[in-house]
Amino acid sequence: SNIFAVLGLRSLYCAVAGLLDRFRNLHYALALILGFVAFKMVTGRWIPISTLVSLAVILGILVVFFVFSRVFPKGAPAPNPRP
Repeated sequence: SNIFAVLGLRSLYCAVAGLLDRFRNLHYALALILGFVAFKMVTGRWIPISTLVSLAVILGILVVFFVFSRVFPKGAPAPNPRP
């Protein structure tokens, strides 16, 4: 089962690496997801987080950053709050 997990993760890595060119903010989303998973693993003994909540958080992060990448594409200037 570990071999199949490693092969699946390798395929997933290739798919995500291909998406990084299209979505300029995807690496921020991946870092945030990694931080959430680390938080869940460290605090799992004291703060139980259900699988459904974890899935909702991960999908929510991905959707927000996908939409943000589409609203502000790579060639578009970033919004400037100062005049």
